[in-house]
Amino acid sequence: MSILQKILFLLKTYLARAKKHYPPGSVRLKAPKAVYKKCTVQERQIDGIWIYDLEAKRTSRHQDIPRVNTAAHGPKGTFPDAQRRRRIYYFAGGGWQMPVSSHHWELLAEIIRRLSDPSSKGKTPPIPTIISVISYPLAPASPAPVTFPKLVRLYESLLRTSSNVGEYVILAGDSAGGNLACALAIHALSETRPEPKETSLPTEEDKEIGKTNTSLAPDAILALCPSVFLCRDNNSPALKSIEKKDPLLSIEFISSTADAWVGELQEKGMRLRADAPTEDVVSEPPKSLPEPWEKTDPRVSPLLGDVAALARAGVRVHGTTGGYDLLSGDARKFRDKCNEEGVHGKWLEWDKQMHCWHLTWSLGLPESKQAVDWMIEVLREEGA
Repeated sequence: MSILQKILFLLKTYLARAKKHYPPGSVRLKAPKAVYKKCTVQERQIDGIWIYDLEAKRTSRHQDIPRVNTAAHGPKGTFPDAQRRRRIYYFAGGGWQMPVSSHHWELLAEIIRRLSDPSSKGKTPPIPTIISVISYPLAPASPAPVTFPKLVRLYESLLRTSSNVGEYVILAGDSAGGNLACALAIHALSETRPEPKETSLPTEEDKEIGKTNTSLAPDAILALCPSVFLCRDNNSPALKSIEKKDPLLSIEFISSTADAWVGELQEKGMRLRADAPTEDVVSEPPKSLPEPWEKTDPRVSPLLGDVAALARAGVRVHGTTGGYDLLSGDARKFRDKCNEEGVHGKWLEWDKQMHCWHLTWSLGLPESKQAVDWMIEVLREEGA
């Protein structure tokens, strides 16, 4: 791993930047051919956002894993154990500017394979698992003031559907994707909702309120090297010290991606939305972007959000941090805040480790393999 870090450090200027700007809307993705050797990939679209469902290919070894009859499911918690299903909604990182990479696809396919492997550790048969990759609209053409409200609507739709069919839900993401997983859950659970009326019997309105609160809570969050605080002090000596060791990220990069995500577009003329549709992007009519959001807004800096809302809903938060990662200081603060607010979860902290080192799993590096092993165990325990 140290050799890889040295090589990446030499390429840092090239790696730590967005290779291109994508038009507004959800980017239509294409999984690498290698992914299809381990799982099936089903494409669907909800409210203009592309979603890709990954599920293990069924072989003779999977004959003891039941197929899920979603039509037979009742409300959450009322379905037979044999028909349980684990649903992981995944948001890939990339500074809110880059779509799912081949490294993401390879890692997610491996997670599906191992979670569905009947020969893996565990006394009970594996739980059917689906990973749903969310291709969210990207900055700078679709910054948070445009994208986040769309993701809130998508989140509510997906969580209610999962609740209705009895799925065990985990929100997961790395880097910027970890930001979205945390921010969406905190936002959904901390919104002010009317209290049920004090009557001897609940009204239909009361029942709907209770249903809404329950259905919007995932069972757990897995935040891998998340970016949780956009208003960091980029001139701090501590950050500059880590920058000298971080082989991937630079202060300039994390600052510019934060500016792009909140809507502070730096390039002249970028205040207008791209109007060149492509076959791979769901485009919208060109129009002026909304005003930028403050970087202190919890919707972009979940560290400043109502983390206690996760504890009240019983949501567990797991995560990873690396010592040579510019984002690790804020991620550790988020972890500590979760602990203080009573949010349970497991965290893997690795000294002298780079940002999102788990994504180098396919290179066969021991540290990356150990990190993925840890992730698999955490996910396996969730829903078991």
